[in-house]
This record gives sequence, structure tokens and C-alpha cells, in this order.
Amino acid sequence: MTYADQISRKKLYWICQIAGWILYMATSILLSSLFTGEFHVRTVYLSILSGILFLGITHYLRILLNYWEVFKGSLFKIFWATVGAIFFSTVTGVGVMYIVMALFFYESSGEITYSNIIMSMANVGVILAIWFCAYAAFKIFFQHRENEVRKWKLEAKLLESEYKALKAQVNPHFIFNVLNNIRSLVVENPEKARDAITALSKLLRVSFQLDKEQLIPVKEEIEIVKEYLNLEGLHLEDRLRLEWETHEIPENFMVPALGIQTLVENAIKHGIAKSQKGGLLKVSVKHTAGIIVVKVINSGMLKQNGQSERGIGLNNLKKRLMIFDERSDLKLEQVKNTVEATLTLYSHESINRR
Repeated sequence: MTYADQISRKKLYWICQIAGWILYMATSILLSSLFTGEFHVRTVYLSILSGILFLGITHYLRILLNYWEVFKGSLFKIFWATVGAIFFSTVTGVGVMYIVMALFFYESSGEITYSNIIMSMANVGVILAIWFCAYAAFKIFFQHRENEVRKWKLEAKLLESEYKALKAQVNPHFIFNVLNNIRSLVVENPEKARDAITALSKLLRVSFQLDKEQLIPVKEEIEIVKEYLNLEGLHLEDRLRLEWETHEIPENFMVPALGIQTLVENAIKHGIAKSQKGGLLKVSVKHTAGIIVVKVINSGMLKQNGQSERGIGLNNLKKRLMIFDERSDLKLEQVKNTVEATLTLYSHESINRR
């Protein structure tokens, strides 16, 4: 709980305390006047005195309840603490009141009877029970809110840690695939291998800059994808045919880092690269009413030997999407002679860019 929250709660407590006991004093004066049919100045003095007295007693009671951490205990502890607190406060308050009345307000002790004392204790006990219930509700409400905030913060930290762990798996996976492509070029075409190394260094620079990012603008993600496709183009040459379809996309629309790139990498690795003739890769990014729909379509078959070709990249992407936004969706389906991956993302502002 922040210092500002503590000040706010203390201010609210004192407002309720003062307002409540002023209401008690006013009600006592009014009821006394209605029952007796007369207005006595002594009644006003006694009501004010009792209000101030019980304000002090209940405030001291609050200090004790917090010191003993009563509301953090079991229901059994709370129950007996309630009974003891009300009894102690009632006896103390009524005792002090009658001592003061005997000394300053009554001419003889005969005006103070046992029946009056018992009636006063019953009335005060009910009032203090109401105060205790109100304060308990106040305390439990704020404790529940603090627990919820603490829970949300813990969940956020756990999600962030899980997200980083998943992303840490994606980066090496992506880099190893690119290095394998360059290795095959070293023997076949050394010049292209050098160009590929240059392209890789540029891509790695961008990737490392984004290493701590969870979300990045979709336009930055598209630039990364284009650099990756340029690198793959050096290896696949004419076997890779590209089609891009992009529309107006908001500058601040955030997407999971390397999310679209993972779909494109998967399409090339499991589709186009496995065909001697290569194939068509179509990337479509559309924005409508706070939603971005990314479609990555490639030539090939989704299933071989009855098993889906979904590697570590797509599995991690699906987990990252659940952390990013539970509404997000990733579908992989066969459409005639092509595999179509559809990624649906909802509008998000950056949560980690500085």
C-alpha cells in the first residue's frame, strides 16, 4: 500500500468516526427531549461528553485491534475479540460516564440506580456493536482490495516471467534456422553467403534491440519480417514467390514481438523449403475496428502421415498469445493446396516501451 493510500484511508476513517459520533450525540439529545418532553442543558453536556468519550475509546480500540492483527486471524479469534472488545469498551465507557455524572451533574447518588446502569450498558453495547461491525466491514473491505491488488501484481510478474521465458526460446530457434541456411550457402554460393551474413547481422541487431520488449508496433514487426524474407530469399532464390497485402494500420497498435515472423518462418520451413519447386508465400495484414487479422498462406500440406507439423515456434506463439490477450486467436488450416495461418490480435497499448 502506498503512502498516498494510507493517508486516504486515515482521512476516511476520521471522517466516518467524527461524523458517526456527532450523529450519535445529536440523536441522544433529540430522543431525550422527545421522551421527557423537555429540553435540558445537562442532557446536551452529557451527550457531548459521551460522544467525545466513546470517540476516544473506539479509537483506542482500533489501535488495539490493529496491534493484535485481529482481522488477520481465524473466525474464532475475530468472534472472541469482538465480544471482549465490546464488553471492555462498554464497561469502561459507562463506568467513566457515571463517575463524571456523579461528580458534576447529579446532586445525589440516589439518582443513579442499578437499572439505569444496566440500561445504559445495554444501549452502549448495541452502539459499540454497530461501530465494531462497521469498522470490521471497513477493515475487511480494504484488506480484500489490498489482497486483490497484491494478487494482480504477482500474477503480472509471473506472466511477464513466463512470457520472457517463452520468448527466450523463440530467439535461439529463429537464429539457428537462419545459420543453417547460411551454412548451406557457404558451399553453394560464397558471395550470397556473405550477403546473407550481412543481412543476418542487421536482423540480429534489430532482434537484440527488441530483446526486452514484449509488445512492439505492428509496423516494426513487419519490417523484421521483410528482413527475414530477404535473408530467406538469398537461399531459396526463385523458389520463394512473395505477395504482400497490407492496409492502413494504426501507429500505436502493439503485437507480440516476433509473432508474425514466427508464422512466416513456419510457413517457409514446413511448406516452401520442403518443395523442390518452392511455392507462393502470401502475407496479409488487415486492421478493422481495433482488431488486426494476419494471414500467412503458403503452398504445401498441413498434415503428413497423420501428424500436424507444428513445431516449437507455433507452440510457443500460442502460449504467448494467451499471456498477451486471452481473446487472441491462432488458427492453422488446410485450404485446398495451401496452408493458411490466421492470427487475430486485439488492440493494445505498449506496456513495456520507454
